Amino acid sequence: MLLVALVWVHVLAVIAWFGGSALMAFVVGPALGAAGGEGRRATEMIATRSHRYYGIAGGLTILSGLLLAWAEGRFTSPLIWIVIVLAVFLAYWGARVTGKRADALARAGDAQRSAAVRQVIAAGTVELGLLAIAFTLMILVRFGY
Repeated sequence: MLLVALVWVHVLAVIAWFGGSALMAFVVGPALGAAGGEGRRATEMIATRSHRYYGIAGGLTILSGLLLAWAEGRFTSPLIWIVIVLAVFLAYWGARVTGKRADALARAGDAQRSAAVRQVIAAGTVELGLLAIAFTLMILVRFGY
């Protein structure tokens, strides 16, 4: 039963992290950028809340993934170590790159807004690509590779 709960938490956290990242990069960020000065307050509120959200989703993903790997004896797989390093790097990237660019978008004036939106989309796209790689590797580990 503990294993089922760990898988449930892990999958839900991955969905939250990946889905939230996609939504922010391709929907929310561009929409707030297009809103100009009218969207500045909303951008600030979303940027502030998203740091906490992604911290929780990323932390739960990594913690539950480590517990799953331990419970299932998967630390012998070389792929699991790649996934672990990639997940930790993604947490760092989200906090230090994507998150900082979202904060910059919140502070950007009208003249800098479109450039700030492009930077958020670029950082988010890199994050999503790496998340997709990590997701693929997790599936491979799950099936014994």
